[in-house]
Amino acid sequence: MKHIFFLLLTTLLFSCKTNQTISTVVAEPQIIPFVELSVGLNGDFSEKINKIITNQNEYNAAWNAAFSRFSDQPKPAKIDFENQLILLVTMGEKNSGGYSIKIDSIVENEKTIVVTILETSPGKSCITTSMMTYPYQMVELKNSTKEVIFKTIEKFYDCK
Repeated sequence: MKHIFFLLLTTLLFSCKTNQTISTVVAEPQIIPFVELSVGLNGDFSEKINKIITNQNEYNAAWNAAFSRFSDQPKPAKIDFENQLILLVTMGEKNSGGYSIKIDSIVENEKTIVVTILETSPGKSCITTSMMTYPYQMVELKNSTKEVIFKTIEKFYDCK
């Protein structure tokens, strides 16, 4: 009798089946909105820069560099760095006109924030102004503790 009971119990236990599925929830990438604070071609940025600005002093210095070649300089805004941060992207010194830089998108993933930068340059067939330019853009977005990764896309346009 014990053997029959044990056999039935074993059969019952091994015949139990679960429909439970183990799944991992991965957060969808989110597009982060941003506000352009300044964009131009004549900032005092001779080197290529991708910078995260996290305090008012750094922001003031970047703002003053952006407008250093102008006699009438606008004052930098007061930024709430507890909730906001600033991104500065520059192309450095270029030997002619026709260059531009802009942040195309900012996407937040589970562990990182990816900033996609579009750098546009004139093709060889383009006629451009013969002056030094220093393309830059400054944007404001919500603050985050996630790692910020800059990804640059270079685009050349043809003028034929």
